[in-house]
Amino acid sequence: MSGEGGEVPVKRKRGRPPGSKTGTGASARKAAALRAEKAEAAQAAAHSGPGDVVAPGHMVNMNNAYRSEEALIQNNELFAKVMDAHADLDERIARKLEDAKEAVSDAGPIFEKVLQLVISSTIHHSNMQHVTPSFSLLIQGYLVEDEDGAESGLASAQKSLLRGGNQSRLSHFLRRVIVELDENLYVEENLVEWNKAADQHPFDALELTKPFTEPTMARIIIEIENVPERFQLTQELKTIVPLKYETASKKDTFAKAWKYVEEHNLMVSSSAGDSVKLDDNLRKLMAVNETVETVTAMDFLAEVKSNLLRIEPIELSHKINESSDELEDVTAVNIKTYVVENSRSPVDALASKGMSDTEQGVIMQYRNKSYEYLEQVSLHRRRLELFENFANDPNGVINSLVMLKTKDEKAGRFAPSKSLDGEERRKDVFKAPWMEEIVTRIDLKNAFSQATKDTERIAEERAKRQKES
Repeated sequence: MSGEGGEVPVKRKRGRPPGSKTGTGASARKAAALRAEKAEAAQAAAHSGPGDVVAPGHMVNMNNAYRSEEALIQNNELFAKVMDAHADLDERIARKLEDAKEAVSDAGPIFEKVLQLVISSTIHHSNMQHVTPSFSLLIQGYLVEDEDGAESGLASAQKSLLRGGNQSRLSHFLRRVIVELDENLYVEENLVEWNKAADQHPFDALELTKPFTEPTMARIIIEIENVPERFQLTQELKTIVPLKYETASKKDTFAKAWKYVEEHNLMVSSSAGDSVKLDDNLRKLMAVNETVETVTAMDFLAEVKSNLLRIEPIELSHKINESSDELEDVTAVNIKTYVVENSRSPVDALASKGMSDTEQGVIMQYRNKSYEYLEQVSLHRRRLELFENFANDPNGVINSLVMLKTKDEKAGRFAPSKSLDGEERRKDVFKAPWMEEIVTRIDLKNAFSQATKDTERIAEERAKRQKES
């Protein structure tokens, strides 16, 4: 074409040349499929957010991944099942930890000792005027071998203070201490309480400092802690459970009660469950009449547990006043406590008492069982960590697993590595058949790897302890 200004360029559309016929057949279908694929990919890119992993030809909306936990529980049945699995897993871990703790709690034989508690007070005066005097209430403890070697009363306390005594870590034997002062003199804080923390640092004495106005009486309540915890038994329970000391641990009580049933042939096994025949002693314990002949084993053990009484706290009174002789302001008391011998392993300590090979084998079997529990706890902990990470950030967990699996596949080809851009990685990953199983596969891989390491570590510690013993 031409005009006044010269030739005018003609814009031609790309595609078929002018005058050609419309394409049909395979080429037309290929062009239509290409246009549809481009449109679908553009639409998927518009719906995807930053960090989303989008497969070609698919749309992924990650908005659901960022909803609150409450909304997920209400609207997503699968997430609710995962949360239920969390709770069940927590309960199983707690039970296995308790079983493992129970299995290894007996570190050796238990010996009865005497704890001498010495309570003293001191008045502090200041040289400065208008400064109120103060007093210090000091609680100390001394461990002696037995009550025969411990003098009672003031003389024992005086000798302990004068010579320093056989001092030990008092914090090991205390669980709770309450000091009650006269509420008329100390209106705001007449009650002072100390409770042992889980990570309590050891100490040898407790000290309380308060302003001193006039002589007063302090009421002190002390709860003693025994490890393992010990209980007093009712008279009915003492008839079937022989005691070496005045108190017993829960584990020993159950073992001796069940031994009584076995030695007297009172065990009855049936398809409905185990039961216990009642003799005169057991009827008194169960508080039933003669018409009742048997009870279930669970009811019997529950009744044994109900006849375990907690040891009552110790209550002392101490007068706080001014005195020229500090040793006169001393209150002392002897308390029976129990110490576990930790110098040897449980198996060696029991073997030294002349146990038979069969009994030693049973102890070793329980010991190995405790190690198995620890291994299972480690495995469940790894699974729980994966569940928690997936619940908090599912998008991040999936992306990290995809990256890990892709690197593993590329490394397994034994070919020179090359850099992979994002598009190639996504294409390879989402066409792979393992995508639906990736969470389970990676979880089990890491869990069993950690369990193997824990098993090796436990075996090394076991060999080290056996070598030392």
